[in-house]
Amino acid sequence: MENPFARESNIRQSWRRRSAAFKARWGASRYQSKLHKAILNLMARGAEDPRTPGIALNLFELWGDSLEPARESYLRSCLAEFSEAEGPILVSGASLMTLVLGAISTGDKHRPIWCLEQNPHWTNVMRGWIRRYGIQGAHVITVPPTVKGGTVRYKIDAKHLPRNISMVLCDGPGASAGSALSTLLTIGSNLAPEFTFLARQIKSDDGALIKRWASRHDATFVLLNKRDGFVKISRHERHQAAGTLQRATYIIDTEAAS
Repeated sequence: MENPFARESNIRQSWRRRSAAFKARWGASRYQSKLHKAILNLMARGAEDPRTPGIALNLFELWGDSLEPARESYLRSCLAEFSEAEGPILVSGASLMTLVLGAISTGDKHRPIWCLEQNPHWTNVMRGWIRRYGIQGAHVITVPPTVKGGTVRYKIDAKHLPRNISMVLCDGPGASAGSALSTLLTIGSNLAPEFTFLARQIKSDDGALIKRWASRHDATFVLLNKRDGFVKISRHERHQAAGTLQRATYIIDTEAAS
């Protein structure tokens, strides 16, 4: 004879599972709704709106990124530099930064976003988000890494990238060690006379190589936060009586393994 209490217990367990599944779907739906509204908000406001940085930072929190002081400082620096950029932007490593900058600059023909990504799957994921929101002027390219002379290089012909890149961000939680230097070596000939390159979590060995690269290209190197490995390289073009003095600015964000 069937135990009615056992049957009741099974019904309750089934109900709990269905209830938990419903709550999970409802929670995911609310989460997606918040992300959707934040991205559309960025697209509507653009880079010059003073509320844009706050909306972008909130989007990073919704995404699940930890906004400790060093991380927030870096993001604010990127957004501030981006608002001053006057040419193509290159992001090394597909991440939320790609989506945020693409949303802010959508339709801006003077500041297209180009992203280099090692992982083909993540490339397709980011392209899907870009298509979903109709973000114009954002491009994600798969660039398999290769080793050349003991240094990791991205396997891509620079002629397929835009000329006069005004800002570079090596941004990506999964970026490998040395990716910031690899980016510079790959796209160096495509940089504009004036540009910006920022990086976070740069190891001391990589930092020394990047500093040497900056020196060889008439650029200034600044370690903004030693503990965080946050560096900035810069070169700006200024006309003086004796001729033209070149000085460029680069921004790198590499979430390299510590």
